[in-house]
Amino acid sequence: MSSFLKENSNSIRALVRGASARVDAVTIDMLPKLEIVANYSVGLDKIDLVRRRVLTLPTPQVLSKCSGTSKELSNTCRLGGAGLDVFEDEPHVPEQLFGLDNVVLLPHVGSATWETSKDMADLVIANLEAHFLNKPLLNPVF
Repeated sequence: MSSFLKENSNSIRALVRGASARVDAVTIDMLPKLEIVANYSVGLDKIDLVRRRVLTLPTPQVLSKCSGTSKELSNTCRLGGAGLDVFEDEPHVPEQLFGLDNVVLLPHVGSATWETSKDMADLVIANLEAHFLNKPLLNPVF
């Protein structure tokens, strides 16, 4: 653990983490005042959710707010072309998209835009504000 976390462990009430940062049991145990982990990504697999009842906030709706439904996707032949990287039931990709000449399937590169990054950051900040103002969280995971 970093010297900053060790020196300030009794005053840290929130952590913000990206996709590659791990919040394991050791980290959680060293932060006795930790109340919330605001997650700047979709995955929760690198956060020890069962260690202590700490609120966790992913940002999946930012990445999936433009995902198409199966009905919409079945009409892809009307499109000139589509590049899709977020799917409604990930990691399962609708099989009707396989083999279509006008569709390219990608692994989440759409989240690498400035707009998506800003939306994710805004959601993290909004959740932290709500938590510390004792208001309902936008997307809690307990």
